[in-house]
Amino acid sequence: MTYVSLPRVFDQFCSYFDGKMKWSAAKDSEWTKSILSFFSDDQTKRENLFTGVELVEVYEYMGIDYVWRISSSSGNFIELAVEHENTGSVRPFLEQEVRHLVDLKADNKIAITYPHIGDEETLMRGVYDLVKSDMRRRDEKYLVLLGFATKTGEPPTPAILFKGHFIDVSGNETLVRQKVIKQAVT
Repeated sequence: MTYVSLPRVFDQFCSYFDGKMKWSAAKDSEWTKSILSFFSDDQTKRENLFTGVELVEVYEYMGIDYVWRISSSSGNFIELAVEHENTGSVRPFLEQEVRHLVDLKADNKIAITYPHIGDEETLMRGVYDLVKSDMRRRDEKYLVLLGFATKTGEPPTPAILFKGHFIDVSGNETLVRQKVIKQAVT
């Protein structure tokens, strides 16, 4: 049974933060806390099919920032693992955050970061290669969620572009979605 739809998570994520986040060059632990709060929000959990199972949330599980662990009569497993990196630096993101996700046994995996716009292709090529290098062939799905500062509307107002790269267990991109959300007004 599938409990999480990564495209649905992407849509919910963008809706959840629309008008609520203020982009800053330096993202701190509060930014990470806000991002991870989306996954612990009751509405997020309700909209992801968690009926008839016990959902256990864990922060910092085996070095992973956040997991949804399912406990049911048929067994226990990690349904969702999330890694978040504030810096946007390609190498540490690949070597630490994405590597953690590839090594962990979980049905759905999300990696979130904020690269420089010119680094997107290099970053994604690195993600594809890491996923392809995993010799265990399970039915795992990945969402690499990238955030970029932008502007929208007339007159232009600060916004955030979120791009979701959906990847299968073979390291092939299956879908790309993007959504521009408004920044919080302070």
